[in-house]
Amino acid sequence: MNIKTKPISSVILPTYTPAMLTGTQGYAIPGTPNEAFIYCDASNGSFSMELPNASLYPNIKRTIIKTDTSANTVTVVASLAHPIISPTNNIILTSQYDTATAVSNNGAWNCFYQENRFNKAIDLSSNDNYHYPTTAAVNAAINAATGRGLPFTTVSNDFQIVNGVLSVYKYPAITNFTNTIGTAEIGSVVSSFTLTWGLSKTMVSQSLSGIGSVSLTANQTSLTLNSLSINTNTLYTLSVNDGTTTATANTTIKFNPKYYYGASSNTALANADILALSNSNFCTSYTLLGAVYNCTGGMYPYYCYPANLGLPTNVRVGGLSFSDWTYNVVSVTNLSGYSQNYYVLRFNGIQTSSALTVDWQ
Repeated sequence: MNIKTKPISSVILPTYTPAMLTGTQGYAIPGTPNEAFIYCDASNGSFSMELPNASLYPNIKRTIIKTDTSANTVTVVASLAHPIISPTNNIILTSQYDTATAVSNNGAWNCFYQENRFNKAIDLSSNDNYHYPTTAAVNAAINAATGRGLPFTTVSNDFQIVNGVLSVYKYPAITNFTNTIGTAEIGSVVSSFTLTWGLSKTMVSQSLSGIGSVSLTANQTSLTLNSLSINTNTLYTLSVNDGTTTATANTTIKFNPKYYYGASSNTALANADILALSNSNFCTSYTLLGAVYNCTGGMYPYYCYPANLGLPTNVRVGGLSFSDWTYNVVSVTNLSGYSQNYYVLRFNGIQTSSALTVDWQ
């Protein structure tokens, strides 16, 4: 059989050759060498194998592979003193080429289990696509097809054989997904915005939910929408597919109220006075740390925000606890025409500092 291959930059040949061992009933997994592949034939019955003492053999790697086609199982176990901590249960290999990889770390074992994704010897010259979950599965596939093992390690995910060429399979990913609005003021209406996103590889198809029927090309990375009337929080979900695997990402347009803070010589503030305070931003809670007030000439520090967020319980000035403040409730209509009750918090005494730092929390 001819095996067609090409160089793979992310496939790294090991600096030493891992041991190729055979596991059977009663076999004790050895602690040396540093890395070993253990091929297990359970044709004559199910059996278990115990990992060695993880404290005595730190940072070693054991890859256990079930090689037979029977329904018998191979169970990988560890002692209570040196347990398998990830996952917490014993690993049971049930199908041919099921694989468990165990790495000793801090006196315990981290294990990674993958079910076999093929159930026959693979013809590497076929036009089918196969994805192999582990290095050991690739080794087993090549061995089944050629009669020879080819151990190597990889820093990537799966492998694929496309048109007879073995290569690293890169899972599709949406590297970023944003909208040009982000957060808008509650009461406002969004009439247009642009979605932009990044793709990790060439895709076969894309779709977008949250905006009705929209057609996307396979590798489109932006979309501008016009003639809209959005005034509530809206979630958009992008789905991409490379022909094998689907990846998704979300972005949301949010509508939030604002807080307002600043200094004023007035003992009370009306709607227009609140909107005219020197600082404002979107808020989802009353917590505001590091608010700096310029009270030069004698001013009252004010902090105004939606009343449904509650009242502060730990106000600090210059890092020290402060309780000499009061509040009242004012109906505020924002610049977008939305009205709601606001707490208007004010110091009881006039302040004169040009840089008074207050934590409202």
